[in-house]
Amino acid sequence: MADEKECTRCHQVKTLDQFRSKKRNKDGKSSWCKTCATAHTRKYRESRTYPTPEPFVPRPCSTCGVVKDRDGYWPVKGCRDGHQLQCKRCKHMWTKYGINSAEYDLMLAEQGSLCAICEKVMESPNIDHCHETGKVRGLLCGPCNRGIGLLQDEPKLLRSAALYLEGVDRLG
Repeated sequence: MADEKECTRCHQVKTLDQFRSKKRNKDGKSSWCKTCATAHTRKYRESRTYPTPEPFVPRPCSTCGVVKDRDGYWPVKGCRDGHQLQCKRCKHMWTKYGINSAEYDLMLAEQGSLCAICEKVMESPNIDHCHETGKVRGLLCGPCNRGIGLLQDEPKLLRSAALYLEGVDRLG
């Protein structure tokens, strides 16, 4: 009898392998058999309804105002058209860096679309930020952003690298 148990839902005695594991129960098994649990889960999922999303019409982002099509927004259940109100770009900038598109555009204009380090025109600017505080420092081109990242955002390492390069140039 120790390897059998009664299901509290269908009241049938079944072997323990017909019950799901549940650590907090004394015997380590669920009180419902797998058949009852599966039927209950299926019925619950079928009863849940979400509003049918309206057909997607290209619309402006709630933050930047740029009109974008369906691919410009993350899908989400429960929204009017099945997509977020913020575009992917604005959502990313806000969640990762805490800035909106207007602040980004202002930084880009203040830098004249030039990298803050090498002063070359940037095709796709990277938002440079302090990894400890999360504070945005400026916009960099990809190579400069990777360079300071590989040198661990450590000013001492960057200065050592500069001194090394200057010394090598003098010798060569």
